[in-house]
Amino acid sequence: VHAQVQSKPGRRKISDIKLMQEDPAGVEKMAEEIKSRYARLFRV
Repeated sequence: VHAQVQSKPGRRKISDIKLMQEDPAGVEKMAEEIKSRYARLFRV
């Protein structure tokens, strides 16, 4: 974010947003569980 850009009132700052960490090895280990959860959530 550019230093001169001001946040809009009532909005969360970008620096306050928690980012997800990538873990390719963990995803590979849990692939079947992830697929079944996705199918259950989105009914595909």
